[in-house]
Amino acid sequence: MTTDIGQVRGLLNDTIRDIIDLIGLDATTRLVEHLGGTSFDMPRGSRDSRRLRILQEILGADQISALLEIYGGAQLYIPRCDAALRALRNARFRAEVQGAVAAGNSQKMAVQLLAPKYGFSERRAYDILKETAPLPQPALFTE
Repeated sequence: MTTDIGQVRGLLNDTIRDIIDLIGLDATTRLVEHLGGTSFDMPRGSRDSRRLRILQEILGADQISALLEIYGGAQLYIPRCDAALRALRNARFRAEVQGAVAAGNSQKMAVQLLAPKYGFSERRAYDILKETAPLPQPALFTE
């Protein structure tokens, strides 16, 4: 089972998908973690400013340059992406439990070891294991 952004891409809005394509998943994740849920006024250029320094604390110079080329001077709403991040976390948890079981651990032992790592109770861990990963939505019209 893969646990990448492709699994939850449908839960992300267009802006975040574009930013992932522009600066990569890791950088976008950092941006969401630091600024998610805010409307951020992007600097107009590379002139030193408080907003530029905020970006410099989060991203590398190449990533900032790429963002400013597209979004410089614009107010950019950065969503929290809670649903997508939660779905991705749960998929990673399920995959890690499956890997631990395949390596010879019981499911109970795997849950006891991994639930604290992911920050939830055993009860929630078993609920997540019962959930099925969302399947991709089939196209309504095929050509």
